[in-house]
Amino acid sequence: MDGGSRQRSSAAARFSPYSQPGGSTQWIFGELVDGPAGSEGDVGGGGYGRKRATDPGGGVYGADHQFPLRRQAERLLRLTIKLYKGQARQGGEGHDFARDYVVKAAKLHAKHGIYAYQQCYSPPAYRTFVDEMSRRNNRGWVIDDHDVTIEFYFRSFEELNKVNHDPEFQALQASEEPYVNRAHTVVSLSWIEKYVDNTEVVNIVDDKSTYPGYDELLDLSTALRTGSAAWAKKEE
Repeated sequence: MDGGSRQRSSAAARFSPYSQPGGSTQWIFGELVDGPAGSEGDVGGGGYGRKRATDPGGGVYGADHQFPLRRQAERLLRLTIKLYKGQARQGGEGHDFARDYVVKAAKLHAKHGIYAYQQCYSPPAYRTFVDEMSRRNNRGWVIDDHDVTIEFYFRSFEELNKVNHDPEFQALQASEEPYVNRAHTVVSLSWIEKYVDNTEVVNIVDDKSTYPGYDELLDLSTALRTGSAAWAKKEE
């Protein structure tokens, strides 16, 4: 193998195509070609653009082509709803219903463009475990005692509204009433900034976050179809 071949082999070994965790986004190096949206395949994602391999140095890959593409991450919103189970439907019966429910609900959420949808379960045994952890370590934690948290991830409220106005989803929601106690439901809205995914650092380039600035993330008018000034109000 000649010197040029060895250098090309070494470069290929060190800079083989990179797939961002959770998606197909990749870059090798060379000139930029139709880089995908930074958020593809990654909840809260930014990531790397796709690159075409080139050979600018007469058979040796140029060092000036060995760099990640800095791309601003797109804001991802998360709506969480914390619920209690109905008193008559505790234990495995309630969870069996939830499993059947989520199979139908997931298809509807995907159809209307919801980026991610998941349910988080916190049964009494888990809450007791965390409470004991707090006591042993003198943390003074307040333990959230809700049974289940539903999480919706989306870019705009239009996607959420499409789900809520779907007659099939409305009928599905009606079926959950015996299993859910809606008293003291807790709801929160937030944006997501993800920095580690599947043990890999993401959305950081040149030791800086790729997410937009605070004021831009705070402005919810961009997530509304018509744009309302009320949503864009700054914090006092």
